Amino acid sequence: MEFAYPLALLLSIPAAIVAWRLWAGSGEGKEILALRLAALLAVVFALAGPSRVRSGNEVDVVFVVDRSRSMPEGSDERALELVSHAEGARLPGCRLGVVAFGRDVALEQVPTEAGRFPGFEKSLDRDASSLADAIRTALAVAEPGRALRVVLLTDGRPTGASPLYAVPEALERRTPIDYRLLARPADDRVGIVRLDVPGEIEEGGPVLVSAWVRTDGEGRHPYRLWRDGGVIQEGELDLRLGTSRLAFRDRLPPGAAIHDYELEIDAGEDATPENNRARGVVRAVAPARILHVRAPDGPGHLGEALAGGSSPVDQLPPGRFPAGLDGLDPYRLVVLENVAVEEIGAKRLGLLRAYVERMGGGLLVTGGRRSFGLGGYHKSELDPVLPVSMEMRSQQRKLSMALVLVLDRSGSMAVGVGPGLTKMDLANRGAVAAIDLLSEADEVAVIAVDSTPHLIQPLAPVEDKGEIAERVLSIESMGGGIFVYAGLAAAGDVIADASASTRHVVLFADAADAEEPGDYQALLEKFAEAGITVSVIGLGKSTDQDGAFLEDVAKRGGGRIFFTEEAKDLPRLFSQDTITVSQATFAKEETPGRWLADVHLLGEVPAGPFPAVGGFNVTWPRAGASLAAATDDEDASPLAAFWHRGAGRVGAFTPEADGEFSGGLLGWDGYAPFFRTWARWLAGQEEPAGVSLTLSSEESEARLVLEIDRADPATAALLSEEPALLVFRADDPAREPLEVPLVRVGEEIFEARFPLAREGTYLPLARLGGNRVVKAPPVALPYSPEFAPATPGGEDQGHELLERLAEATGGAERLAMDDLFESWGEETRTRRSLVPSLALAALLLFFVEIAFRRLQLAQFLPRILARTFARIPLWSRIAARLRLPRIAREVPADVLPPAPAPDSAPRPRAPAPPKGEGLSAALSKARRRLGGRLRGSDGPPGGES
Repeated sequence: MEFAYPLALLLSIPAAIVAWRLWAGSGEGKEILALRLAALLAVVFALAGPSRVRSGNEVDVVFVVDRSRSMPEGSDERALELVSHAEGARLPGCRLGVVAFGRDVALEQVPTEAGRFPGFEKSLDRDASSLADAIRTALAVAEPGRALRVVLLTDGRPTGASPLYAVPEALERRTPIDYRLLARPADDRVGIVRLDVPGEIEEGGPVLVSAWVRTDGEGRHPYRLWRDGGVIQEGELDLRLGTSRLAFRDRLPPGAAIHDYELEIDAGEDATPENNRARGVVRAVAPARILHVRAPDGPGHLGEALAGGSSPVDQLPPGRFPAGLDGLDPYRLVVLENVAVEEIGAKRLGLLRAYVERMGGGLLVTGGRRSFGLGGYHKSELDPVLPVSMEMRSQQRKLSMALVLVLDRSGSMAVGVGPGLTKMDLANRGAVAAIDLLSEADEVAVIAVDSTPHLIQPLAPVEDKGEIAERVLSIESMGGGIFVYAGLAAAGDVIADASASTRHVVLFADAADAEEPGDYQALLEKFAEAGITVSVIGLGKSTDQDGAFLEDVAKRGGGRIFFTEEAKDLPRLFSQDTITVSQATFAKEETPGRWLADVHLLGEVPAGPFPAVGGFNVTWPRAGASLAAATDDEDASPLAAFWHRGAGRVGAFTPEADGEFSGGLLGWDGYAPFFRTWARWLAGQEEPAGVSLTLSSEESEARLVLEIDRADPATAALLSEEPALLVFRADDPAREPLEVPLVRVGEEIFEARFPLAREGTYLPLARLGGNRVVKAPPVALPYSPEFAPATPGGEDQGHELLERLAEATGGAERLAMDDLFESWGEETRTRRSLVPSLALAALLLFFVEIAFRRLQLAQFLPRILARTFARIPLWSRIAARLRLPRIAREVPADVLPPAPAPDSAPRPRAPAPPKGEGLSAALSKARRRLGGRLRGSDGPPGGES
């Protein structure tokens, strides 16, 4: 037995003293005292942390599997094969675990005695190799005291800390580290070590592209140099043994943009072709531009008005909206003219939000039948950025609506789409978003469908949205498929009883699993005759198995069809369809407008009144927003609203700027001046002078230096807050930017470093005081660090590193896995803690002590035990041998012989002692027992001494 805290046993000394004193001074009730002392002893021993130790020869083996990009093709399958061989050789009592690693480390299987490893299930960032962290994880997951062997399956090319740093921990634990080399062939003929381009160049300026190339011999190799996806140079290169520096010259085209350069060298059969291509990026510096996005061809009236300002304007159709932040980098302002979310793509909304809030860009959204609520902006990524809200309010509504939501709850809806969320959860939230738009005058019903329809919410007025939402959010996927016809037929039966003038059904279904269409054509004809419309929201693509069928349902139902592969878009789509059907969010009548006082915050205001508009999107100003113009009626609906959002600025113009519902706008003399003034305000301030940002990179790390001229009072104000560096991934705008503190290294100089973890373009910017941001030059990782060429003569460095690791820890190279579980002299000492048992014993003794006191068991238990043991012959023999008191058996009264008659009369009682004599005797007895501590007479109280 071993104790974790042996000093706690010293508590038994005062416990023993207390026990002796209590025992010596107690009369009756020693059984209760014994129980208390036993419980106290159990607690003392539990505090000492005792454990039972068992020795044996069992061995734990933990495989550490490299899953980084540098591993050869098929390495995962080879690793699974080796693990399977080891499982076949596992001895009784031995255990096997698996740890996988890339940049991060994942415990795939804790050490276990039984079962087979099912395969790799954890996702990893494979652009790095954290071998040292993986070894530490393997050492940590094994149970202390058990013999442990770690087996590495890797190419021995870590990109993080050296695994040799883990050797002291392995030695302390007496753990040998074995290895099996799994590596690509050493024939890496050509590798681009670095590709350098200047971070920033004036538009149209010359660019020098420098490359360092390492080869294993002399030869001629074809090459190609791309800019923005097009080949600008190609030919052959004479490369010598070792490292060569190459230089290429180019001239940037006019206009602001981030240009992507890529060099490729054809090395033929190369073991690592991934390092034969390398990327670099350069920003063309030019005056800030405006991006104007509109569906019709040509600039239109708004585009012409903007083009007359000081900033150049680029017109793009919605389908060509930039896919990454690098595409928005040249622009200070983005204008969306009557553009629906579906036209630019829902994924672009997160891009726009990051562009505004984080990068300090400007955004203007104009109204129309494809914008704001009708265009799908409500509940979208861009919704919180806009200075107006798009919910429907009762004062907007002229007609009531009956809405029936038919939700697919088939087995496919149980698929997870995020932490703790399923497709069904997001579909439920979409239904709740639609219900939240309704008023008390509307009616709603909800049907969940698998192989049969289930009425979750009967058709009823929307009086308690919270109660309805609670029912809807409780819908769960129950397996099976979705029977579309049954769901639509049930919806028809429910909505037939509706009294509302507008009756609408929304069918939500999996585009790849919409079963049992039945005679839906005839059913939808009856719907049309009854004035019932049907829209469809399909989870998936239009090209999925049942996409065409769902499209036909929406077409015949007179509604709209929406497809999305992103379940998180469902609330937005449910809201968009409900807003469209309500016909209450776009006012078509001519409405007069008026200026409001906040218009002067934008700058110079055109003379004269604000013109009447032919139509506008009905919205509501958000708290903190400023209104430049509103309708000249009792509603005072926003016509022009703006605010600051994060580091950027956002405007909302709710009338149609150029179209059927523009009204008097197009003939207004102040049209162009107003939009130019507003565009200047939205574009924000120029980057402050006196601020310099330089960036350099080395391998997979970038270094940024910020210099601020403190002599200029305006520039010095930028240090009113601690500066920080924000680093964006151009191809992943939804990801939160990496925030790195800028550390002061001089009076006016700050520095920050950040990792280049993955391939792609990085856009760093400095966040300064006053909510100002300054862009730094962009930087790109040429390729994954996993493919970096080996240094000359270092082709076997991986094998050499693993040999050193094994030699330092007593391990070896493992070509076979048959004897992994054989003991090498290290004894397994298995500890089983006794603390839970002692704690349980103390608890039981506590309850028994209570039972003794409350139930007076001390009176009855001895008799019960006597009766029990008296019937056991073996006990009688033991009692006789040990001379224990004989336990008399009780005999029933009816079988006892009669008592003999007394020989003589009873003896008279002894005379009672005189009064006080009994008390005097008791006091004398007490004095003798307590050693004379009681003082006083032996006589009665008050007697003579």
